[in-house]
Formats: sequence, structure tokens, C-alpha cells
Amino acid sequence: MEKNGNTLVLDWAKDLGTIHADATRLRQILLNLLSNAAKFTENGRITFHASRKSTETGREWLIFKVSDTGIGMTENQLAHIFEPFIQADNSTSRKYGGSGLGLAISQRFCQMMGGYIDVESVYGQGSTFTVYVPARPISLENENDTHRWESGEARETATPTPISILVIDDDPATREFLTTQLTKEGFDVITASTGTEGLELARKHSPSAITLDILMPDIDGWSVLATLKNDPTLQDIPVILVSITHHKQKGFSLGATDYLLKPVNIQQLTNVLRKHHLSTFPPSHILVIEDSPEMRDYLRLALESQGYTVSEATNGREGLAKLAKRAPDIILLDLMMPHMNGFQFLDVVHRNPKWHKIPVIVLTAVELSSMQRETLNRHVKSIIQKGAYSSEALISEIRNQILFYKQHKQLKENRLE
Repeated sequence: MEKNGNTLVLDWAKDLGTIHADATRLRQILLNLLSNAAKFTENGRITFHASRKSTETGREWLIFKVSDTGIGMTENQLAHIFEPFIQADNSTSRKYGGSGLGLAISQRFCQMMGGYIDVESVYGQGSTFTVYVPARPISLENENDTHRWESGEARETATPTPISILVIDDDPATREFLTTQLTKEGFDVITASTGTEGLELARKHSPSAITLDILMPDIDGWSVLATLKNDPTLQDIPVILVSITHHKQKGFSLGATDYLLKPVNIQQLTNVLRKHHLSTFPPSHILVIEDSPEMRDYLRLALESQGYTVSEATNGREGLAKLAKRAPDIILLDLMMPHMNGFQFLDVVHRNPKWHKIPVIVLTAVELSSMQRETLNRHVKSIIQKGAYSSEALISEIRNQILFYKQHKQLKENRLE
């Protein structure tokens, strides 16, 4: 604070009470936001405010606000602020430093605790980051099943149980689209055309997750959501709001777990379902080989939030040792690392008949020559430039490559039987 001549103002309510959360992660989130505020503010004021709020459904939230009188952000910058490597512009990066990963990691940490981070900003006047964290954690379903898959138990004999999704939407085209696409993904789909019917089917079938439209003729989605969250037998079912309206904050405050805008992107929806450990397949295993601790943290959090299991290595040599212990379903590889770089690692992997079919995605900040790209393209599935992708695009590419790899592997095994 003192380095840039800033004043810190502390303001918290007397009735904060207690919170059951990951103290280490919460501390890291708040320190990161305060650090950013101090970095982007000179001779100004930074205010930290904490309060507690009860919603209509009875859920208790702790709300932390970090406000500053710093440089602020434009609308375009706000739209990308939680993406990795994003700062206001190149001149900002040169002046203030940092990789831009801190906010992305903070948002992931917050989501893992059942909360989220919101931001408001006026260019040239300052920014306010608001952290919403539930006072009590939302229990995760299927935790024991996930542990069994991670430990390798029952992998040979278990058959995934069909997972049911209840689609509540008055638009027949949306119901038909979601039914077709989710069925292709292996889910059992139940549909309701009204809120009343949706509540009846929810009580009857206890689905694994619910997609809910907001604008419906009989009772709207807000009323359906409130009823679901007030019913002890239904309140733990993840509810994904699917609507043309922009009311994300209201949805989260009422207990929704995610919010998607129409027209629905089926890839986004399946990623959301994976995040809540709802998948028709056991979790895939990913090996991340990257020398930057910050980048490894970001990738691990992003991948684990989608239901993947992750192993980490800091260079190619460690990566080979991890490969020898357990072959992953895909490898995320940095190129510039000490001891053994990405090119050397790929050369060893390519010459090993047990490993050379494992898909590899290269993540690099290096400007590659045409010869380097040509060499890499013979051994890897994708080359992604750091800072030129969103986490959603990366997850989508990973998912597609894993599905193709597993299908190809299964076909080969079937031919040998």
C-alpha cells in the first residue's frame, strides 16, 4: 500500500458471524484482490468491506468488497478480466507487471467453494471486486464414486450408471435440442414444458441436475428455483439456469449453480455438468508439464473443476518419470523448461511404442518458427499460444482430443479381442 502512496480503509459489519470455508484459499483470493488494487492505484484509496447477507431461500453469504480509485477498466477489458494472462493492455503489463493469472485462479478458487467474484469498473476512476462465498459449503455429490475412480478401484468392472437431467423449458425447440444432444452424451433426459410439471417431475425422479428456463407461462423460473431450494429433498440438486435474460447475479443469490445464455452451447452445458461430477465416463487423467508454478496452479484448478484428475511435472525429465508410473489420457506440455525442454521430451515420447499415441497439446508463450511448427505438428495434436485462448476453448479442445483418443483406443482393443 505504502509503495504507491495509497490509504487502506477497513470497513466490516459487526454481525459477520462464522464461515465454514477453505481459509487458505479465501485468504489467497482476498490478498490477491488487495494486491491488485494496490498495484493499479497510485496516491489513492483502497477500501476493504465485509458483510453477511441472507437470501430469500435462507442461504447465508459472506460478501467481501475490494474497491480502489485506480486506473479502472473499459467494457472490453471487463469482459475478459477473468481469463488467464489478461491485463488492461500491453502497456499496462509492461508498467505493472504480472502474468494476469491471479484473477483467473481467484475465480476458480471461489467457484470451488460454491461462490463467485463479480466486478464493476469505470475507466479512469477505479474498480470494485466483490467476492460472494456461502457461509456453509455446498456438499458435492458422488464424492465417494469420484474417489474410487481416482484410486483406480472398480475401473475394470464398473459400468457407469445413467445420469438423469431434467429439462424445464416451455420452448419445444429447446427441449428437443437438449434432449437430442444430452442423449448423445449418454445422459437420460426428462423434460417438462411448465414450471409446475417440472416440480412434479423433480419430486418424482430426483434428477442428477436440472436445466431451468426463466421465462415460462405458468410460474416463472425464479419461483421454481425458490421452491426447489426450499425443499429439503431437492435443494442439493444442481440447477443450471438457461435463459435469454441477463440475471446471473440474481440466479446465484437464489441458489443456482450456473447460468447459461440461450442459444445453448452444448459444449458449455456438458462442461458445467462435468464440473459437478456429472459425467457418463470416469474422470480422465491429464499430465501437465510446465515449469511455471502459477500456470500449473491455474491449469490444475481449471481441469479439476471439470472433473479431471491431474498430475504435474516441472520439466520434461519429471514428465517422463510421471509417464512411467501412469500413462495419462492427454499431456499438456510447455516447451521452454530447464533440464529437459518440451522438444526433447517429445522426441523421447515419440520413440516409445507405449506412449507415442498419447495426445499432446503444446501450450507456449514462444513465437515458433515455421520449422519448429512443422516439427511439432508431426508429434502433437494442437499448438496453443498462451494468452490467445480462453479456458473454455482449452477445455473444449482437451475434451475433444480425449474422446477421440479413447474411442480409437477402444476400437483397437475390440479388434484384438
